[in-house]
Amino acid sequence: HDCRARTRLSLCVMTASRKKQKVADPVPAAFAERLAELRQRAAEREPGWLALLAEVKKAAELSDESLHAEGRRDAERRYGSASAAHFWPEPPSVALLIEQSVRTEAEVAFAAELDAICVDVGDAKAAQLARLQQAKAAADIDAVRELGRGLGALHAVVGAARALDQPVRDRIQVASRRIEAYRASRTVRQLDARARLVDVPPTHAGYRQVLDFYRLTDAGSLSFGRTLQGPQFFTDVRRNVAILHATRGPRASGGSEEGGEEGGD
Repeated sequence: HDCRARTRLSLCVMTASRKKQKVADPVPAAFAERLAELRQRAAEREPGWLALLAEVKKAAELSDESLHAEGRRDAERRYGSASAAHFWPEPPSVALLIEQSVRTEAEVAFAAELDAICVDVGDAKAAQLARLQQAKAAADIDAVRELGRGLGALHAVVGAARALDQPVRDRIQVASRRIEAYRASRTVRQLDARARLVDVPPTHAGYRQVLDFYRLTDAGSLSFGRTLQGPQFFTDVRRNVAILHATRGPRASGGSEEGGEEGGD
């Protein structure tokens, strides 16, 4: 009797094993090597990402008053105490936040790879789900359980891939939110009638001087792009700032008067 019972048990185990082999899904294993490579590359970049995130968080914690004071100090440094009142450079911490509110080319490329593996896993999930529906229709409980576990494994691959550049996404979110809040606190300023832009060099420095002179002025009256209301932040300059340098007689050689490459940033 015990022998027959053990035999039946062995047959049941073998049958269950065969069923598992039939419905086992190899897709998660197919993504293992690809995901491991992405993890390794993310681990190499993570210290730099975390350092930038800490820097952005520190800048984002500054109050509007502190940022304003930064900007005024920078104006004095660039243009001197006598002219600083007529120029409004971006506070250095805000400039940092703006720079860090977008991905670098390398980060864009890495994010594209993460998107690619998630798309491929999504296709595998769709196929797995179709098989799961078939198993449910056939009332194959073992297959349903096994395919369900396979779906969970695929979902975990997506979650793991999305988490690889989390510091980058956190940095962009923190920077973008603080920039938006800071700009919302700014009001339109009126240009001083006595203020004049003179001796502006046809270089990047001259281009920056033009922007500093008109920053926070009424975008509706002094348009530099498609932003037509509120303070001017130069979020859409469209490269339509030209600095012309006129001389009498032959133009001097050396290209110091040409600001085409440097001026339109």
